[in-house]
Amino acid sequence: MRYGFNHLSDDEFVSLCKELNKNKGLLLIGAIRELPPKLAAFSEWRKGLTYMSAYA
Repeated sequence: MRYGFNHLSDDEFVSLCKELNKNKGLLLIGAIRELPPKLAAFSEWRKGLTYMSAYA
C-alpha cells in the first residue's frame, strides 16, 4: 500500500511527526515490535525530504 504525504497540511505533518516519535520511543523500550506501516512509510518519506532540502 502506498501513502501520499506530499499534500499534508502543517497540522497533519506535525501530528504524524509526534505519532512517529512516540512510536519510536515505544519501539526502543520494546513495547512494540515494529512501526505501523503508515509511520514507517512516513519516516522514509521524511528522510528523503530532509535529504532533498539540503540541495534546495
